[in-house]
Amino acid sequence: MTQIAIPNEIAHPDKRTAMTPINVSKLVRAGAEVVVQTGLGAFCGYPDEKYQEAGAKIVIEREELFKSADMVLRIHKPLPDEVSLLKHGSVHISFLDPFNDSSLVERLRDQQVSAISMEMIPPPCGSAVWAIPPPSSSMNSIRPISCTRYGCGTPIRSSSPLSVWAPRTWWWSTPRTGP
Repeated sequence: MTQIAIPNEIAHPDKRTAMTPINVSKLVRAGAEVVVQTGLGAFCGYPDEKYQEAGAKIVIEREELFKSADMVLRIHKPLPDEVSLLKHGSVHISFLDPFNDSSLVERLRDQQVSAISMEMIPPPCGSAVWAIPPPSSSMNSIRPISCTRYGCGTPIRSSSPLSVWAPRTWWWSTPRTGP
């Protein structure tokens, strides 16, 4: 069973949560073991009891959360001392700001952690914004993405060294006209 850990955001004044109790219950129904840090959704109005009702295990210690997790979901990038706590072979998903913080990318690589940087994933076609807005510091390294009205598949050109292709799988999110 995959263990998914969701820690509190402690390094920033932004207190959003990466996962609501409703989405935790979806992960649990899909067969994941979800572990959240106590107080995860308190700022957003979700007490620990709601996460427990959704099927999550509540832990107090951050170290316990990171060391056993197969996947870590959060909003902000990990603190430097947290990278060494991540389990070898785990996956870390957050806004990482990889172009401006290459040392973090190197530390994650050295720890053998796969990382998914949320600001590198384009929003669905027909949408001009992400579901979760990235931290403002991350916005320096990305370009806005534009899609055609009836589909995608056009490479996105920018001054970034990263060439991104928008997937065709988002076709249903754009309105269709005509027959």
